[in-house]
Amino acid sequence: MGRLDSSNWKQGAVTNGPAITLFSVLGFTKPAETNNSFGALSAQTIIDQSSASSQGSGTGSGAASGGTGGQAATTSALANQQLGQQLAAVYGWSTGRQWTALNNLVMKESGWDNTAQNPTSTAYGIGQFLDSTWATVGGTKTSNPTTQIKLMLLYIKQRYGTPAAAWAHEEQYGWY
Repeated sequence: MGRLDSSNWKQGAVTNGPAITLFSVLGFTKPAETNNSFGALSAQTIIDQSSASSQGSGTGSGAASGGTGGQAATTSALANQQLGQQLAAVYGWSTGRQWTALNNLVMKESGWDNTAQNPTSTAYGIGQFLDSTWATVGGTKTSNPTTQIKLMLLYIKQRYGTPAAAWAHEEQYGWY
């Protein structure tokens, strides 16, 4: 897993509530997004569902026409964080220590930006998967936040068991 160098981020705003810091990546454009539908967490189901959902209009915040298949133009980091918490519930990770660890991990990696691109590696998206990492969980590189989150959760489950273990690795080595 690669991660964005914090020197490439500009802090946007801090909000109360879920305590998320919103980031913007300097010099990057946001490709089209797809809707935030839910489904089973097998890799093939994630891929199938994401492919099917990308055919219609997007439902993310700031939905606009254009892009591939009339997808939404943007999805906010806060919406991605909320989606991540909903999807983490499938593993029992949506509250307490596991959610805190998962949120900390993603905030450090991408700030919940599904189009975050590390300028010095192939690390991309919410989980900052390297090009070679996508296939390890049965996926392919995508800007779809739902697919990214589901694949990231599957990766964490398979490699570390829990977000707390992944976060401990991140803190020790600077990547997960």
